[in-house]
Amino acid sequence: MVTKSLGYQLRWLPSQMGLINQVTIKIHGRSLVAVDHLFTIIASAAAKFNLQQLNYLIEFICSSWKTETILIQEKLVELLGTIGRECPKESAARVLEILWDMAHSERLSRPMLDHILYYHLRIFSEGRSPYDVLKRDYCLKCMSDLQRKQGWLVPAIKHLYDLLHHDSTNTFKRTDEDLISLLVHKHDLISALIQSLSTCQSDVWNKTLGHVTIDTLVDGRYTHEESIKTHLDLLSFLLKKGNLYLILKRSEELWDTLITNEHVGSFDHELGFNWFITCSEDLNRESQIALFEKRVSKLNPIQLTSKGYTCFKLYFERCNSERSNQSRTSNYNSNTSTSSYNEMLEYHGVDELWNIILCVGDDDIADDATRFLLDLYYLKQPNRTRRLTPQLLHEYFLKEVYQRLGNLLSTAMPPSTSSTKEPEQFYECLKTYGKQLSTTSHTSTIPTTEIAHTLWLQKIERLLMIIEEYIHMVEHENSPTAHITLFHGLEYQIRTILGEIGKTNSLYDIVTVHSNDTLEMLRICLGQFYKVPSHDIHISIQNTRPLPQSYDHTGINNITIPLSSSLNNQSNNTSVLGSSLNTKYLYQLHITSGTTIYIKILGGSFNQPVKSVNSEPMRIRLNSASILPTISRNNNNNNSNSMNTNDDITRLSPSNMLAENSKIYDILYKLSYLNNKNIHKRIRNLLYLMPSDIRVHDYLDLISIRAANACTVERRQSTESSNNNSINPQQAIGHVFDINNYSLIQLLYNLEILSSKVLPLSTNNGIQQSSKLFRQDFIEQSGIKFLFQLLNSLNDFIHDDYQYSLYQEMTRLILQLIQLLICGNNQQDELTSSVMSTKISPPSSPLLQMAQLADDSMSDTIDLDIQATVEHLQFEEFVEQIKQLIFLCWAAAAGNIKLHGQNLTIAEQVRLDRYTLLQQINANVFNRNNSRSSLSNESSMNNDTQKTVHFGICVKKESISPLDSEIAEKVIEIITFCFEKRPEFI
Repeated sequence: MVTKSLGYQLRWLPSQMGLINQVTIKIHGRSLVAVDHLFTIIASAAAKFNLQQLNYLIEFICSSWKTETILIQEKLVELLGTIGRECPKESAARVLEILWDMAHSERLSRPMLDHILYYHLRIFSEGRSPYDVLKRDYCLKCMSDLQRKQGWLVPAIKHLYDLLHHDSTNTFKRTDEDLISLLVHKHDLISALIQSLSTCQSDVWNKTLGHVTIDTLVDGRYTHEESIKTHLDLLSFLLKKGNLYLILKRSEELWDTLITNEHVGSFDHELGFNWFITCSEDLNRESQIALFEKRVSKLNPIQLTSKGYTCFKLYFERCNSERSNQSRTSNYNSNTSTSSYNEMLEYHGVDELWNIILCVGDDDIADDATRFLLDLYYLKQPNRTRRLTPQLLHEYFLKEVYQRLGNLLSTAMPPSTSSTKEPEQFYECLKTYGKQLSTTSHTSTIPTTEIAHTLWLQKIERLLMIIEEYIHMVEHENSPTAHITLFHGLEYQIRTILGEIGKTNSLYDIVTVHSNDTLEMLRICLGQFYKVPSHDIHISIQNTRPLPQSYDHTGINNITIPLSSSLNNQSNNTSVLGSSLNTKYLYQLHITSGTTIYIKILGGSFNQPVKSVNSEPMRIRLNSASILPTISRNNNNNNSNSMNTNDDITRLSPSNMLAENSKIYDILYKLSYLNNKNIHKRIRNLLYLMPSDIRVHDYLDLISIRAANACTVERRQSTESSNNNSINPQQAIGHVFDINNYSLIQLLYNLEILSSKVLPLSTNNGIQQSSKLFRQDFIEQSGIKFLFQLLNSLNDFIHDDYQYSLYQEMTRLILQLIQLLICGNNQQDELTSSVMSTKISPPSSPLLQMAQLADDSMSDTIDLDIQATVEHLQFEEFVEQIKQLIFLCWAAAAGNIKLHGQNLTIAEQVRLDRYTLLQQINANVFNRNNSRSSLSNESSMNNDTQKTVHFGICVKKESISPLDSEIAEKVIEIITFCFEKRPEFI
């Protein structure tokens, strides 16, 4: 009945204006559905109103809106919007004016404001050209609000953007009547936008006292994030839709407002960087270059973010994009090396790129910037520069490195906490090296200033990283002259699990590898063991650290292989080691002692062995002697005699050119005294990649002159060798292993060089004959005694966990040498697993099996070339060595090899119980708590007893590190063999 009465009254509404009041009174107390229905009827009837009646209705709605509830106000706004879209232009103008005034009402909520502006915009969205004049008027009104710089800023900008977005007259063809042209050129809209943005930022900063977040309200309605994005979206729209370029002055103002401004938060910086990245095409080339030189290149490298670096890199490339074209038009003098250097690197901002790498706190940014820098120096040289020889390119790069390293060393300062003279002397020595290095570079001096010690350390580490990555990039195939190619690295054990990736509590085998074995060698070894082609061996590891980049002549290769859908439930930290990583060393792939690798054999499954649930781990040894001939790298070693090469390409590689400057070795040795693990890592990596220090070889040659003469390999000549003629062999050994004058890293490096003399990797006949003579003379000159003394004296220099890890590595390497020299060459020519399968009887105990294997591997595989010296030891010497080895075994079993140097004695009645000792060591292989081999009576022990080692040393440890366990196991092998050969001393 209500609807019929209303319809009756509305039918007479055109002639009876007074009835409007009676109709609208009926909305009070009605439901929203009824009200909505009523307003729909009114909107339909309004289409038949004359101008006077329509204007009266509009004014009546306007007055009602001021007194109604919020819900009714929303309905009234919708009614006005509907009327405005359907009424004549004159009435529509009044509707727009009323809605505009409503939007400017004080204390208007955000939802209501958006509601009003939405229906205001809908009146223009019908595409009626007579309304274009009205649209321009309201754009100018928005412009007026914007220029007032207070109050209605963000809504004005947002509405102006919406109005322009629906402008039917605006095209990419600019005319004088173009609305965007009118706003930009006559009313300077772009300048007003930037000033408005600055005003909003300043106001919100002052109101919050600098505690600005993205959710902070700017004007009580819009957040800080919305404010910035609204300004930038409109600016971007004006430039793109209007086909305009942002002039340099406005670009600088916007950069200073968003990025240089100290009174804005990091969120403003990120939005600013993102705008300059996405809108880079809206700046002409001249503006891009000028902006890069005046603003972008001045970014603070220490606080640089990923977005900021992306912006820097983009404008760097834009700034230098035409360099290659300019190079082709200039004269080129191929006979003048000086002009070649000047032409080689003319990039604007390359010094700033260096500073980013050295100073930025984010390692990922530093890595990406390093690759970008090295591409500029080598891979992306212009056509003109590529005519230069690689030698000139390497020389230029090394001169840059020398200059920057020299400048860094010249500013070396001890940390503020240091007050002793020793650090001052150390840093003065570094300054001397820095001055000497800067002198050899003959390039312009780079201004230096004093910097914080922490930042100085980071710069040193990053500079060494740049050198390392350059060598990897240029020598993407392993250099045959590299130090790491000459010796057997640290021997340790890893687990292999055949089956699903990441599967826990799985049966595993144990593979003995070396740190300088390559992934290809490991793959071939596993292929031989499982009797499948090596390329069918699919290897994965659980890894949280990034894998090294793989380079070829065209740049960086992808090194990851996507996991199949069946592996989606596995950890995201799983790294699949593809064939592109075959030339990488295991230490580069973070495959260290105790690492578990997961193996999947591709192709058919008929070759995959099936293990019983109770089977013991198979012992597999990576036999370098049988694998090396199948790898191209080692074929190159054979052809070039491993120690050096006469090939010009290899000799002029960056690692060899770097090694020609002996000061580099001295600087690396000196820097190894710094208490910084990252620097130590870079030093070791560089020493691996460079040829071995020839001066150490010269000292070792004094031990055996005949061995040096027997070697037919040509090698680099040392300028200091003439000063060593007066040193006798024992003095030479003492000099190489002088623990008082060498750092732990240098001592480890010298041990590696000694290993390359005692047991070289090369199969060259001359080198093998020289090695045989060297071993004989080394033993005659008490070399084994020196090794035991070094083993006993290292523990006094261990003060933290990192030094302890170096100590473990040195101990393991010394034991490898001792085992070779005392027991003979016990390296097997065939996989140990094949021996194990024939010699272990099922009923035997795992501990007895382990002891039997140790005996068999020692006694049955002695190389006639390296005979055991234990058979010729006197009783006193034998007892002394065995005693030290037993103490070391006990200390390693206790999880602290430092303890082996304590003053302990062995009672005469105490006898070496090999079974008991093996029982304790076997329980600690990899991890005592997760051991698969446990004794039958171990379950009856209480928890305190399980955490304690009782063999003269009592140390409580939750677990034993893998290297400590392997050290103990290695000592067991040596002791077992010694007593087998000399049973009369038991």
